Amino acid sequence: MPQLQQTARVAVLMGGPSSEHEVSLNSGRAVAGALREAGFTVDGIVLETGELPPLHEDVRAVFPALHGRFGEDGTVQRLLEERGLPYVGCDPAVSELLLDKARTREVLEQNGLPVAAGMVVTRPDVPLPESLGLPLIVKPNREGSTIGMAKVNGPDDWRPALEEALRHDTDIVVEKFVIGCEVTIGILFDEPMLVIEIVPPGEIYDYDAKYVYAHGKTEYLCPPRSLSKKTQKRLQDLALATFHTLGARDLLRVDIIVNEDETIILEGNSIPGFTATSLIPKAAAAAGLTFPNLCKQLIDAALARGAG
Repeated sequence: MPQLQQTARVAVLMGGPSSEHEVSLNSGRAVAGALREAGFTVDGIVLETGELPPLHEDVRAVFPALHGRFGEDGTVQRLLEERGLPYVGCDPAVSELLLDKARTREVLEQNGLPVAAGMVVTRPDVPLPESLGLPLIVKPNREGSTIGMAKVNGPDDWRPALEEALRHDTDIVVEKFVIGCEVTIGILFDEPMLVIEIVPPGEIYDYDAKYVYAHGKTEYLCPPRSLSKKTQKRLQDLALATFHTLGARDLLRVDIIVNEDETIILEGNSIPGFTATSLIPKAAAAAGLTFPNLCKQLIDAALARGAG
């Protein structure tokens, strides 16, 4: 792969108009710092609206460290392609698909990959779906960081969960709650990364468990303590099949739940959290790949591919 000269100028986009603005700022600042450490000239661009400002004429590649809408729904990718700028990550159509949990579920299921039983809801007065049983997970269709997500343990939880999710999106994904070991697996350039087991302090890996820690800190175990090497390999193969099925490129984080009876793909994330202690960088570090080198490899891939 041709490599971008380390004196080249690159732009890191961060912030954005979505509800994940602050999370994105953390990712963007970390990526910008890592690329500077790798020897690049870096323009850190903080976005406040859904518009892409003019970039320096010498910028040769762009790293979108944007989470949620505008950054992960194909919008900024289309804008960069219109300007003829190479960028890290999935193309516009795949980015749009990956942020849409309902469509992602459909594509995976149509291709024989395992997803939880579920449905899409658009109104708060929909009756509790008896066919799915209890408990359920309710989540906005196009939000990340588990924003707006709630667990439904009984009938009294149903309507409040829908109302909260509908504050964030017009489409709500409702799924059977699967109990098991939650793991995340990155796919980097068509190769599975190490498996990370996620052990939250409560029942679900929600926004608090990721960022706030009001109920205790989440453990991230690499290698996992609950899974055999054979199971880890099977999950890596499943994550790679997810990457190929969805048409991803460069990088995809695949979240999976596994128990004795079933293995369920939860979702794919095209621009996952990207601080030095985020999940993908954790897996890279466990394999001996430093954060600056990880970021450099992604920028190099964007340049090698070129615009569009």
